[in-house]
Amino acid sequence: MAETKYSFVKLDSEAGLLEEEIRRSNISTTLDRIMTTGDALDIYFVNPLSGGDETILNTVVVDHDVYNSDVPFPTGQGDEFGIDDSESTTSSKNYQEKLRYGSSRLPAGKYEIKWSFELGNTKQAKESEYRVRIYQVGTDEYTTLAEAMQEANKNGSYHPVSGFTELELDEDIYEIVVEYKRAAHTAKIRRVRVNLRPTTR
Repeated sequence: MAETKYSFVKLDSEAGLLEEEIRRSNISTTLDRIMTTGDALDIYFVNPLSGGDETILNTVVVDHDVYNSDVPFPTGQGDEFGIDDSESTTSSKNYQEKLRYGSSRLPAGKYEIKWSFELGNTKQAKESEYRVRIYQVGTDEYTTLAEAMQEANKNGSYHPVSGFTELELDEDIYEIVVEYKRAAHTAKIRRVRVNLRPTTR
């Protein structure tokens, strides 16, 4: 067996805390080290993970990004958040809505929008696609925040996806929409979280 690297997109990962969370988890393979460079998060194990252990790792990373960020959610006053932990699947090549979160009426200003979910495919190494958009009710307009294709892990398990952006918003009501579709076979998604909060940066 040889050392194996598992790579993720870093959102708010703190390597020391994440390492502790992985060691406390039920992953049976020994963790070697965690490296972060820019937006890259690389986690090294002394041997390859089993399918079950890789699923646990994905869950630990997603939970860490969401709940241990500098502004975890739900955070209370000033924050808007939406959660859907259920699993959904689709064989459609058209985008299917997984979560639509409607905000209260927001004052004009700069806002930070975060999203996090697990995306996969029921068949090994097949691709699924996702799109995150914000909808402004008053103008009836959508703005795409992120759109990409994700290949399922070798055993068809989930892969964590996360991201964030900052936008200047007019006073209005907004909806954050997470959508997904298959590129091949059957796409699946679960553990969706979105967070909208004002920022002074």
